[in-house]
Amino acid sequence: MLYSEMLLDGLAESEETRNEFLTTIVENCKRLTRLINNVLDISKIEAGRMQFNYDALNIKDLVDEIFKSFKPVIDRKRINLKCNLVDGGIRLRGDRDRIIQVLTNIISNAVKFTPPDGTVSISQTSNEEVGTIAVRDSVEGIKQEDIPKVFDRFSQLENINHHSEGTGLGMTISKSIIEHHGGDIWFESEAGLGTTVYFSLPVTKLFSEPEEQPDKKAIYMMKSNKQQNGEHILNRILIVDDEASFRTALKGCIEHAGYLTIEASGGKEALRMIKEHYPVLIILDVMMPDVSGLEVCRSIRNNPKTSRIKVIILSAKGQEKEKEEGLKAGADEYITKPFDYKELIKKIKLLMDS
Repeated sequence: MLYSEMLLDGLAESEETRNEFLTTIVENCKRLTRLINNVLDISKIEAGRMQFNYDALNIKDLVDEIFKSFKPVIDRKRINLKCNLVDGGIRLRGDRDRIIQVLTNIISNAVKFTPPDGTVSISQTSNEEVGTIAVRDSVEGIKQEDIPKVFDRFSQLENINHHSEGTGLGMTISKSIIEHHGGDIWFESEAGLGTTVYFSLPVTKLFSEPEEQPDKKAIYMMKSNKQQNGEHILNRILIVDDEASFRTALKGCIEHAGYLTIEASGGKEALRMIKEHYPVLIILDVMMPDVSGLEVCRSIRNNPKTSRIKVIILSAKGQEKEKEEGLKAGADEYITKPFDYKELIKKIKLLMDS
């Protein structure tokens, strides 16, 4: 609040000071968002309302995806990564999103607390029944008497630097998620020698390497996606939201990433513009006054002429049931507001390239 009021009152005289204030505001907003989401996760777990969709997981793929998001801080701190995850056909049973949540929390702590030029290593060992993942850092370590406190709510150990950046709920949630999967999670640490976090998941299947499939990327070239001069427009995105200020902000982010945009303020207008312009991708709000985003999505999927259009639902409705409804309606991705626009751009790029 203080930084916001100072900016409004014109008390940040230099551009450097304004940028510093804005960065602090954004980071605090992100932290509050994480806290709210974590509290909601805890509530859902305790009420038995957290849904788990189990699949056969390749842990190496998940870790590679997570490390990409931490690359800037890894590079800045010159952290040495040691990844001993060889795909030997072993797959573990788990909910992909929830295991990514656990891995992200553990790896985030390791990267954040490891000093410059330190080492973070991750490995996996498996037998016929259980796979165990280990993430080791080169932090100062945790005292033996403090290890049980790591899984306590809002626990932030005083001897570990920078814990104030977290919410104190990450490991509590991780423990609940792993236990719901029928696994275990535990620590091994010695003061001054670093910490290793382990968690286990059941082995689900042994896979052989899949045969390479022909590249079908070029198959989708929508004939109707043309300008008046007949040229294909393969990077046009339709933004559908009834809030004008949000459309404006989203338009700026997307066009800055190199895409063309058109806008619709409601479901009816969106359906009309889809017929006229045939965008390659649609960013779609759910709650709109005329036709809902879910109805628009179903209409797109039920029409053979538009069924190949990519759809990202971007909504404030973030319960698991609501996400399921969006994906069942035909959305390719479901992102909950508030969101990180950089992550949105990544998902747009992945869908546009697929």
